[in-house]
Amino acid sequence: EHRSVAKQRQALLRPLRGKILEVAVGTGLDLPYYCNRADVTACDVSLGMLNRASARLSGLTDHRIKLVKMDAHELLFMDDTFDAVVGTFLFCSVENPGKVAREIKRVIKPGGQFVTLGYHHDKVLQILRRAGLIIVSSKEWPSDDRPIGRIIATKEVVIP
Repeated sequence: EHRSVAKQRQALLRPLRGKILEVAVGTGLDLPYYCNRADVTACDVSLGMLNRASARLSGLTDHRIKLVKMDAHELLFMDDTFDAVVGTFLFCSVENPGKVAREIKRVIKPGGQFVTLGYHHDKVLQILRRAGLIIVSSKEWPSDDRPIGRIIATKEVVIP
């Protein structure tokens, strides 16, 4: 992994607090960057990826991270469950990015946030907006092979 991506992962994930969901955890590259007080559930549809993430997790004794097998297109959580949802390099690896974005919005608590790093920055911004998420910040920078973007979005707060 390129150093600039590792720095961006840390800057994006370390401040997250509360109940966090990581969608499509893959090999677990994000896992060391979470604050050890965070309550993280990390899911992936692939048992092979979860096994690799589990191996990476074994060295993180002070973190509260649970790995579960789950498809990003159908998150098996109640609405408004998580304070934050993470999806690094998510939208270049799922079949239906729009459906995944709608699922992410559904499980985020009002006022909660979605954070992502990945390719195809402008396309991901469109997907998130169509899903009803509000873009808080967005930045793109060059990397070795193609630009990488960082996006922070929120679910609109509903006042009863």
